[in-house]
Amino acid sequence: MHKLKLKNINNPFEMRQGEKIVDLDRYVEVLKENNIPFTQEQYEEAKKNLDK
Repeated sequence: MHKLKLKNINNPFEMRQGEKIVDLDRYVEVLKENNIPFTQEQYEEAKKNLDK
């Protein structure tokens, strides 16, 4: 299990300055393993912003 320190517990896809999600699928797995809820809308937004 990973120890996560999220910037915003209500939106786990919001990153701190300098942080970046490299593997979105693995990140989602870790969120599920740690019982951290997120909406489909938040996932889609993160997926769209992944390439930026």
